[in-house]
Amino acid sequence: MSPFHRVWAIGILVTALIVGGAFGATSTALVNQASGFAAVSAVPSGFNFPPNCTGQFNSFQSTPNLSIPTTVGVISDTITVVGVNPVLFNLTVNTNIAHTFNADLDITLTSPAGTVVTLSTDNGGTNANVFAGTTWDDAANPGGQIPYASNNRLVTDSFYSNNVAASVLVPEEPLAAFAGENPNGVWRLTISDDLNAEGGTLVSWALSLGTLTTAPSAVTTIQATNPVSQTISPSGIPLVSSTLTLTPTGFITRISVTTVLSHTFAGDIDMTLQAPNGRVVTLSTDNGAGNDNVFAGTIWDVDANPGGQVPYANNNGLVTDHQYVNNVLASPLTPEESLGAFWGDSPTGQWVLTIFDDTNLDGGVLNLWSLNVSTGACAVPPTPTVPATLTAIPTSTVIPPTTTVTPTTTAPTPTAAMPTTTVTPLLNKVYLPLILRSQ
Repeated sequence: MSPFHRVWAIGILVTALIVGGAFGATSTALVNQASGFAAVSAVPSGFNFPPNCTGQFNSFQSTPNLSIPTTVGVISDTITVVGVNPVLFNLTVNTNIAHTFNADLDITLTSPAGTVVTLSTDNGGTNANVFAGTTWDDAANPGGQIPYASNNRLVTDSFYSNNVAASVLVPEEPLAAFAGENPNGVWRLTISDDLNAEGGTLVSWALSLGTLTTAPSAVTTIQATNPVSQTISPSGIPLVSSTLTLTPTGFITRISVTTVLSHTFAGDIDMTLQAPNGRVVTLSTDNGAGNDNVFAGTIWDVDANPGGQVPYANNNGLVTDHQYVNNVLASPLTPEESLGAFWGDSPTGQWVLTIFDDTNLDGGVLNLWSLNVSTGACAVPPTPTVPATLTAIPTSTVIPPTTTVTPTTTAPTPTAAMPTTTVTPLLNKVYLPLILRSQ
């Protein structure tokens, strides 16, 4: 697809705010064409808007070169989005963060509506600069079926290398939590360095937004349950695999999962959901620590944790940072990988829930599970009509006036008698209109 004409936005105001510790200064910079832009872009490779939906992609960038302190502290930077379609459908974020110990970093993104999404908390290990060129994308990891030791492209399970940027990662919390919001306004990237000694720089960051002119219309909402219980083996073998078959029309606009799971050591459990098209989303890997039965009725939903701004010690509602209590249900939870990866796809076909116990001794039971799926559709563009055959008739007819030529008489000369010559007048002319008719 050819790129759309690029439209450059001049004078986006970017505000950098440093908070915490001895910090408290505020600095403001005007971002011009060289460092900030709003560009109408071609649709990224591999992405399609849902059938019949009208949308476009826009990119906005900030280059604050903002220092991340070596002491515990928080920095933030903003991008103002203007002039895009009013319905957000898809969002990716790019970060260029230089830091010498990436596990110190907690990173969030806040929308103009106030929704907060955690990109990463304490991931990357002791490695440096692993987020120096990372694109955060809900759909970055279409595979990743359990069992696995690591799952590259999932920020919580990726295998990191020192000074090697993880180029594409699924964030720790779903960017799909922003879907449906109006993206116009101020977006804020916040970085908390939660340990002393190591520091860095927020060099730049960018937003790429896929927006729709109007929201899809609702088609149907369906809930399906598989009540057949299955034993979860303490040895992990065999894997638990349970299916549901759906037949709704339209494309997915929302999906949530409910699991009723009994287990005596939740941290042993890895769970995935696979769609009919083969895409796999990880609900949880090794979360819940040694607590019992914390997923015994959990609703997995991208909107489970709309707050959770850093700095924090725990962030209830986020599966990776929830404060679990033995034999207390944790619900709702945002999954470890975004269910938004399924949005826009067809829900029709077989869905598979897979559970793997990756450590010996403790076991449990999958008592039942269910899917709640909403579908939508965009209006089919009207078929152009072919005009009927027309008859061309002039709007007015001009008839010239009658022309009369008066005869002239030549008088005889004095020397000779000459006959009188008479000139006969011209016939009167009448001009009739020309009427064209199409056959």
